[in-house]
Amino acid sequence: MSVVIIVVTYNNEAAIKNCVMSLEKQQQRQIIVVDNASTDKTVDIVKKNFKTVRLFSLSQNRGYAGGNNFGIEKALELNCEFVLILNPDTVLEPDTIRLLLSATEKHGGNGIFGPKILMKDGKRIWSIGGELDKKRYTAGLIGFKDLDNKNHKEKEVDFVSGTCMLIPRKLLEKDLRFYEKYFLYYEDVEFCVRAKQLGFSSFVVPTAKIVHLEESQSLLLKKYYLARNHLLFIERNAPFPVKLREVIRLPKTLYEHAAASEWNSLQGIRDYFVRRFGMF
Repeated sequence: MSVVIIVVTYNNEAAIKNCVMSLEKQQQRQIIVVDNASTDKTVDIVKKNFKTVRLFSLSQNRGYAGGNNFGIEKALELNCEFVLILNPDTVLEPDTIRLLLSATEKHGGNGIFGPKILMKDGKRIWSIGGELDKKRYTAGLIGFKDLDNKNHKEKEVDFVSGTCMLIPRKLLEKDLRFYEKYFLYYEDVEFCVRAKQLGFSSFVVPTAKIVHLEESQSLLLKKYYLARNHLLFIERNAPFPVKLREVIRLPKTLYEHAAASEWNSLQGIRDYFVRRFGMF
């Protein structure tokens, strides 16, 4: 089974070399790097060290969603059976992709598959899949910060993190892509939600492992995107009762953010209502 790996970068000079080196140890390793107009040495590092990588340098930062959508079109041109979306601040174990592909065979390739994601120390879990709170349509990572007891089983989840997701070509041929107005955060959740509507559930494969360094965004930026994009996600995907409940709850939400001095979260909510999306 052929796989094209897509790595979208933006000022990842500290992490990109180790990431691609771990990819070169995989059995399947056609690699595309899409650079989102980095201003550091990310592009130079890729050019110098990885001659077989297909590198595309975009003229502007299109975010996680836009960068991966660009990469997906390039990957499909290579007639691959699967696309692996991967963050640049990750390191894969040598058999990660093989184990993910093996899991796809049990489901006839009809699914999205993600590995167990470990934190930088390799001992604590960053994610073993994700779950969606059906009351507020908030997305949460399963197992976040728990010690890895190595006892987890493959299971269906609401979503797998966009940090690493294996997507079959036949799903992408249904014209499902990442919604670019999110820019960062929640686009992977929506992708999995809409994939399930098309008959493609999400599965976590804990025997496949990666380490996530999580170097890409500051906490303040993360709070901005999460606050704004949560509302956008509800607008696009939640049933009417959830939307109504969130409108009624809005004063409480604003008070909670203000009391915690989370000004970036408040700005994210404001930008949602003035319809300012994309890059902050």
